[in-house]
Amino acid sequence: MSELMVKVGNSTGYHDGACLHAFTDCRVLCCQAQNKLFEKDSYTKNCKRADGEGLLPVGDAAQDYYEQTHQFRFQRTGSNTATVTRLSDGDTIAFESNEPFVQHDGKTVQMDILKWMQKKKDRRHSKEHGGMPMFGTVGREIWYGGRTTIDDAKVANIWTAIENKLGLDRNAHKKWPVGNLDIKHFLNVPLAALTDKQAQFIEQPGMLPRLNSETGLLEPQMVEKRTSRVEYDSLPGLDPAIRRMIPDRLLPVDIRDLYLFEVGEILVEGIMNSPFLVLEDLKAEITNDPLGLYTGLDNSEIVEAINAKSRTYKAPISSAELLAWAAQASAGEDPRILKLQEAAASHAVKQIKGLAWAAVKMVERDATSLDLNLSDRQAMLDALVAGGALSAADKAALESLATVTGSRAEELFGKGVVVYQSHVDHVRPL
Repeated sequence: MSELMVKVGNSTGYHDGACLHAFTDCRVLCCQAQNKLFEKDSYTKNCKRADGEGLLPVGDAAQDYYEQTHQFRFQRTGSNTATVTRLSDGDTIAFESNEPFVQHDGKTVQMDILKWMQKKKDRRHSKEHGGMPMFGTVGREIWYGGRTTIDDAKVANIWTAIENKLGLDRNAHKKWPVGNLDIKHFLNVPLAALTDKQAQFIEQPGMLPRLNSETGLLEPQMVEKRTSRVEYDSLPGLDPAIRRMIPDRLLPVDIRDLYLFEVGEILVEGIMNSPFLVLEDLKAEITNDPLGLYTGLDNSEIVEAINAKSRTYKAPISSAELLAWAAQASAGEDPRILKLQEAAASHAVKQIKGLAWAAVKMVERDATSLDLNLSDRQAMLDALVAGGALSAADKAALESLATVTGSRAEELFGKGVVVYQSHVDHVRPL
């Protein structure tokens, strides 16, 4: 079962209903597996199944976890010798303590085996760190390192080992582990399904582009720790008694055994990291690729392409810019506002007269804009020129005012808008 951990009440950086965490089925089962596999003895600080030296037996379910998730297996073969095996293909390299050797990535490294072993033992006994367990016997210890990878298939294999070797049922461990204090301050909302991309998107902070006064560049700035939220008092089908209990926080409320929601029916999105960025429009832009900008590109390359300041396009003209244009005059002509007013009052053609009147109102009205990308606005300008209310030079000056250089993201969504990796990953999951 997937879950959203939702904040109950306001606190520093988080608003009521903010989604602090999004847990996929895979992440929940992985966390529960770690809790069961590496549960420690409160006195020795070793894993409960470890021997007096703190070593787990070879073949323990915890070793199955490392075999599934880690990149390398290290094994001590003598007092000053060891091997490292790449688990993806079984390729093994032998090395000696404090002697250089070439590892799998081609880099030359060396390891003080005894010092490394002592460091791992110290970290394992540390209350703050906990460390990573080792397997085998003294002098033939096994440990794991490198990158870790978690996915549904690996977690399924881990739980098969746990069920076979520890007798635990994965179906009894499908809720994120929380205590009574957590339940009082957060509401864990159960979901029928949640993808990794959705979870990543939900957990991202709210970012807006801000102008750095020193560099003159637009830089992302966090304005909210979370923008995705759940209005828990409006959850569909929620019992009124439970609804009243959640904000009181006098008693712990856990609804995970009672309800199951779809993420699309309960999630409310905020600024989504950029102002005015419409995710459906972004998806259509990338999928249809009308300008041929994204052919053969991966997601990170699409982010670069859509944010590149290489587009020349027409942007909406603000009321202040429009007023300034109207007050000016082309060479040897009257100010444009006077020409429009004259045409509105006395032009012989009623259509031109009406268009001129509308143009005057547009110029005079505050907080408006003129978007020449709209076909009717461009047709209006062309008609005013054809009817003699404005000159070709007036039209050229206005089109020049609208023409800007910027990114495709700005062309689609507005000046200053930046498309981030999280946006592209969300609308184009790998």
